[in-house]
Amino acid sequence: MKLSTKGRYALRAMIDLAVNSSGDSTVSLSSIAQRQHLSEAYLEQLAAKLKKSGLVVSSRGAARARMVVVFPLVTPVALEISSTTPD
Repeated sequence: MKLSTKGRYALRAMIDLAVNSSGDSTVSLSSIAQRQHLSEAYLEQLAAKLKKSGLVVSSRGAARARMVVVFPLVTPVALEISSTTPD
């Protein structure tokens, strides 16, 4: 299976979320973008796809920063990748 850039970035974001969230805490996209050296605008597009596929829950905070929390389930990597690749 060839991994697209979109798939790699989604995987990096999901791993970052898993490592940096504790329980029900949220992690801002800007902090993920900064730690992973990714574009925040591109990460927002990926977060929308991950949200649509049910892998994350997101909301907007008071400072317009999008907050993302991972469901407390082990998510297969193939599902994360397939949710960001075109049909």
